[in-house]
Amino acid sequence: MSLGQDVRARWRSLGLGRIELAELADVSERFVRPLEQDKATMQLDKLTAVLDALGLELRAEPRGSSAHELQRDRA
Repeated sequence: MSLGQDVRARWRSLGLGRIELAELADVSERFVRPLEQDKATMQLDKLTAVLDALGLELRAEPRGSSAHELQRDRA
């Protein structure tokens, strides 16, 4: 699933609408719609506000085999 799909699924599972989510996260509804549509550029502070409101977090993790290949190449 994409970030936008995860966000949409979470706010729907909590019984929220876009407007309610925007109010809860203190962002505009105009910010929420492109987020759920996986817009390529996002303001990080607003994104984290939405994720916080939904009880979600943003993490950076190595990609499966790519991380393994990086470690192997460094050895």
